[in-house]
Amino acid sequence: MLPAKQGDYAYLLHIVRSLKATGTGACILPHGVLFRGNAETEIRRNLVRRGYIAGLIGLPANLFYGTGIPTCIIVVDKKDAQARKGIFMIDASGGFMKDDLKNRLRADDIHKIVDYLCPSDKAA
Repeated sequence: MLPAKQGDYAYLLHIVRSLKATGTGACILPHGVLFRGNAETEIRRNLVRRGYIAGLIGLPANLFYGTGIPTCIIVVDKKDAQARKGIFMIDASGGFMKDDLKNRLRADDIHKIVDYLCPSDKAA
C-alpha cells in the first residue's frame, strides 16, 4: 500500500503497471525515494525481487525548475525481469555545470550516461 503523504511511488508503479511484458520505461523522482523506510521499503523490495528495476541514475541537485533537491532516474525493464541478476547504477551527480541559478548537465555528461546505457559497436 502506498504511503498517504508520499505519492512518489504512485508514478513509478503506474509506469510499471502500464508497461507490456517486454516494456521499458523510466521515471524521474526525488533521490530520497531510494532510502525512505516503512511502506516504501516494501515497494522497493518487491520491485527489485521481481527484477523490474534495471537501473538507477543519480542526478545533481538543482537540475529542475521548482526544486533544488537531488533527483534520480529509475529505469524499469520488464523484459527478462525474472532472470535479472543486478541493477546498474550510475552516479551522475557530479557531472554538471553551474548555469546562473540552475545546474545543467553538460553534453559530455549526458554522453557518458548514454554510452553506458547504449554501448556502440565501434570497438568491434
